[in-house]
Amino acid sequence: MELRGMNRSQFRQAKEIFGQSKDYLQLEGKEVDIKKSARNFFDTLPPGKSYAEKFNFGIYEGSQLVGLLDFIQGYPERETDFVGLLLLLPGARQKGLGSQVQKKIVKLAKNHGAKKIRLAVLRKQPAGY
Repeated sequence: MELRGMNRSQFRQAKEIFGQSKDYLQLEGKEVDIKKSARNFFDTLPPGKSYAEKFNFGIYEGSQLVGLLDFIQGYPERETDFVGLLLLLPGARQKGLGSQVQKKIVKLAKNHGAKKIRLAVLRKQPAGY
């Protein structure tokens, strides 16, 4: 498993991941809008943060993109990093990938001095807890 940086030029790939993960989008309790979800993955920032502090990653198994990760440095406090999205394709779930991604997140946070990590979890997603 590898995390690779993603940018707006990879919008189509992100949109495909959201399109194959409608079960997750439905948990948000809103109308499923794949294009908007992909746009938000790249564009949405928490208050007071800049794009220099936002990192979008593709989660890869070999050459296959199997998920997305949205990582914000220094939010909501300076020594806390924030995971706004950790999304794996349905076929990639329950295989230990989440644990592997978690280890990479911890390493990212430690590399720039974060002492805590927060993870956004949908209330209707008990597996996320």
